[in-house]
Amino acid sequence: MNIVGEGFPDEIINQIDQRQKKIGSANRTNQELTWMNSKTGWVRLVSSVNVTQAGIRDLPYTGDELAKNFILFNGTTSTITGPRAGVWPGEGNFNNYAYGLGGTEFGLRPMPGISYAETKNENRGSLRTSTVKVTCYNRQQFDIIDLLYLRLGYSVLLEWGNSSFFYNNGTYEENNPFSLANDFLNGTLKYDSYPQTLQEKRLASNGNYDAVIGKVVNFNWSFNDDGSYDITIIIKSMGDIIESLKTNILLPGTVEVAVDPPVEEENPEPTPEDVIKSFANAHEIGKWFYKNQQILAPLGPGNDGISTSTTTDNYYSGYDDGRKSVAFIKQVFEGEGSTQYYVKFGYFLAFLSKKIIPYVDNEQVKLLTINNRVASNIIYTLPRQISSNPGICAFKSSFGNGKYKFYDEVDEFAVPGSGTTKFQGNRYGYVMNIYINLVYILNQLDSLKDEKGKVSLYDLIASICQGISDSTRNVNLLEPAIEEKEVIIIDQTVLPDRDKLLSNLGKSTKTAVFDVYGLYYNTGNTTSGFIRDLNFVTSVSPNLATMITVGSTSNGYVLGADSTALSRMNNGLKDRFKPEIKNVGVPETPSTGSLEADYKEVILAFNTFLAEMSNGSGGTKATWNQEAIDAFSVCQTQLLEYSQAKQTQTAQAKATTAEQAANISSPNAGFLPFDLQLTMDGLSGFKVYQKYTIDTAFLPTNYPTALEFIIKGISQKIEKNQWITTLESFAIAKNPFGASSISEVETNSGTSPRQRGTTQTPTGPVAYYQSNLPPDQAKDRATLTRILDDGTQTLGILEIWDANHSKILYRLATVELPWKDNKNGESCIPTGTYLLNSRQNAKYGKHFWLVGSELGQWKRIPGTNPSDRSWVLMHTAPKAPGWLQGCIGPGPQFDFKRKNSKGNPDGIGTNYLNPAKSESTAALNKVVDTLYADKGFKMKIVNGWGLASAALPKSINDDKIKTLAADARFKDLFKGM
Repeated sequence: MNIVGEGFPDEIINQIDQRQKKIGSANRTNQELTWMNSKTGWVRLVSSVNVTQAGIRDLPYTGDELAKNFILFNGTTSTITGPRAGVWPGEGNFNNYAYGLGGTEFGLRPMPGISYAETKNENRGSLRTSTVKVTCYNRQQFDIIDLLYLRLGYSVLLEWGNSSFFYNNGTYEENNPFSLANDFLNGTLKYDSYPQTLQEKRLASNGNYDAVIGKVVNFNWSFNDDGSYDITIIIKSMGDIIESLKTNILLPGTVEVAVDPPVEEENPEPTPEDVIKSFANAHEIGKWFYKNQQILAPLGPGNDGISTSTTTDNYYSGYDDGRKSVAFIKQVFEGEGSTQYYVKFGYFLAFLSKKIIPYVDNEQVKLLTINNRVASNIIYTLPRQISSNPGICAFKSSFGNGKYKFYDEVDEFAVPGSGTTKFQGNRYGYVMNIYINLVYILNQLDSLKDEKGKVSLYDLIASICQGISDSTRNVNLLEPAIEEKEVIIIDQTVLPDRDKLLSNLGKSTKTAVFDVYGLYYNTGNTTSGFIRDLNFVTSVSPNLATMITVGSTSNGYVLGADSTALSRMNNGLKDRFKPEIKNVGVPETPSTGSLEADYKEVILAFNTFLAEMSNGSGGTKATWNQEAIDAFSVCQTQLLEYSQAKQTQTAQAKATTAEQAANISSPNAGFLPFDLQLTMDGLSGFKVYQKYTIDTAFLPTNYPTALEFIIKGISQKIEKNQWITTLESFAIAKNPFGASSISEVETNSGTSPRQRGTTQTPTGPVAYYQSNLPPDQAKDRATLTRILDDGTQTLGILEIWDANHSKILYRLATVELPWKDNKNGESCIPTGTYLLNSRQNAKYGKHFWLVGSELGQWKRIPGTNPSDRSWVLMHTAPKAPGWLQGCIGPGPQFDFKRKNSKGNPDGIGTNYLNPAKSESTAALNKVVDTLYADKGFKMKIVNGWGLASAALPKSINDDKIKTLAADARFKDLFKGM
């Protein structure tokens, strides 16, 4: 997945919470005291070397025996004879003892072992480099280490973990059982599946185990005056092969190139056909391009100037549903008569994978994979965004009521539903559906050659990403990154409403919260953090000077510098020396706020270019005008930057509170120049580009509403029996234009609210009225009976009781998500009895928060996989889809004026959206008037007629519901049926 800002896995978030609860516990158990006082880290190094020649270096081992007998762990360990111990008695195999291993030439010496190990992520995703320091004490020990671990290019397994820990369910583990060593030694760990196997181990250990499978790329050693050897081994994860793979290779065989008659013109400008032909036998890419250009060349263009071949080779499947897409296209332009040829980005990456990346010979598995799936690579776009330079790339787009069309016959660039209410008006595109100009790729291959005339796979992909970014005028900031052994394309531009997209794709949106210092009160529990150190620094380069200057003003925007994200951090402040910075050419008198009024000359230039470049109706083809293309690039930059800043400011103006406004900033502001470094007790399971937050009590008060932290590097160090993890992170603007900013959609995936060192009610814009009464003193005041689940929604009847639970005061209709096995954010919650607290914030006003269940001992709501449910509320919601992620919405009746796709009432109220939304608010306020002052009460949730969730009626026409509707007690809920 290429989306920056995915949340941590549930297992890791729950481990963070578990540790913080244990450390903050006021009454610690013996196990907790043992864990806190004796927790240590361990490290293990395993070799893949098999000995194929008996008696090598006078060692009596063949096959995998040497690797199995000399695992670097607790000194050295054998899987055959077990851990080494004791002193060699002078007879027998001295290699079976801790002292005397390798002989007694220099007296009884200890066995070799690891003294230090550190693994760091490089700046290309999850590509990792490990440094391991080993000490040997005699010549034979050195020989053994040399054979096993100083073999350049050979694979090794480096793994580490916490010796003891608590699982997320509270069970204490005294001896960490997690390891891949046996599978690695026995050959059952497969190259194609090891990343998944490794991640499964990390999560199964709840972040208390980690490993790297890599190859030895370098080593050095020194001989000490006491006869010992200090050895340093450098290991790189498998993904580093991207650096060494060369893309301009030429396999055996050439293609026949047509010989054109000589041209009398002196120094003619080479055409795209000329350029492609000149590379026909330079490398495999040139050969492939020439072959397909020759197929397209004789084909006549369509009305829009596009030609596509119908040959089988010109189609490939980049979609999850197996759909085929056009690989190569020819675009004929008017004007100078230029004809351009393009290849689909996703198909080009598939070709690189097929032709460039070698296999693991015993598994027929690629050493490196490239993620070129269409649905897995989403980028942000703007309403007026086209490619400003078709000499680099082109993509299908259409706007202006279809007046302007670009490359209309090829695959759609826009994500289906993009720009509509489905995505709150935000726009997204499929990066793999961008078509790259063949001449651009060939010229990049020529210009990227190193001193030996070779071009690395990484450099070529990076240059194409840079070209796409340039052609979108840096609205998108693309770069290749590595996840274990998979190449992914990352867009540094923050996706608006990112969390909703991630949720739809089945990815985590939960944010891990690290306690930093001191004790915290959290839903009845005292917690404390395991952070060892925190550093917050700025990293300012010269090209950020304008951003910083403009960001210190209130508007945060001038031409060429979008600083709205930085400006949000200065909300309410003014620099009296330069109180405001204005755009050149913008009228002194404020306009209506439209782009056309403020930037009419830029719009005019933009529309002129569109008219030339568009594939119009009536057979009008696009016009190729290189001078216009070069000039338009500057024009589009100004327009898109101003458009984005305007969109940001408009969204900020719509915010109802200062807190909401501070959460809104421009997505294409990219990464901000603030770096956070967290050093903590060892933890694994997270990845580069995932997000987290920290306790904000130690940051200036404007930071929590403006920033999120994204991991850019991970360091795992084992030294002096301690496992220490360091996260290097950069800051980005909080999810722009998303649900957390201005929409009505709930955010169900956060973490519980916290406050430091006290059980008093927090102050500020959000107030939490948590009950201090024991749960057994909270009164039973509500019953929710579910009556229908059609797979889209669950409808129910809420009954509110008097204080003695002897009389029903009134009934309301309710809507929830359908039952999906208690999956957080996608399912209604299980039946049972729940404890509710009164709660208030700016978004929902007064409402209720389900803080725990009887099954969870009133402190939690157990979920699945094994995540607890979080942020389950009762709040305004006239229907389930688009409004709920696990919460409960009340209303006056079921909506029979409007039916959903199942033929059932579309939520609750008398008509969606107006007045159903206000009616839901009125229903909620009725419950607030009755129960809010209690600060805590219980609600029982049951399924009607004693049915299981899966057996609830799916249609309002079910006889059970008809009988219910005929009951006088419920007639008001079924009006209109």
